[in-house]
Amino acid sequence: MTTSVLTEVISKERLHEIYATEYYWYLKSEPFINAFLRPIAEEVNKRGDSCLDMCCGEGQLAPFVKGRYLGVDSSTTAIQLAMVKHGHTRDRQFLVDNLTGYARRWHNPPQFDTIVFGSVF
Repeated sequence: MTTSVLTEVISKERLHEIYATEYYWYLKSEPFINAFLRPIAEEVNKRGDSCLDMCCGEGQLAPFVKGRYLGVDSSTTAIQLAMVKHGHTRDRQFLVDNLTGYARRWHNPPQFDTIVFGSVF
């Protein structure tokens, strides 16, 4: 059985090391983009005009989503890279947090048409 390093509780320092070493290089490859990101984005775009991308990493899905996009990841490094690569606007935002923290943050949380859990990649 294969496990991802993100399936375990790891320190923020370790997450920084992971992103600094291009551990997730395959997420940027054309085969991955064509096999996963484009089809997922197509489904997201069919379902409405907003997407919450949990465990978004560097926001690889962001450029393919046509509507409002919020990417959430517990890695400060990954979110900083996402903001540099994809911008940070009213309709495309990135946030350092995790699912539990994000859920507790809002009394009336924003609604999204689609939620994607990026750690499945």
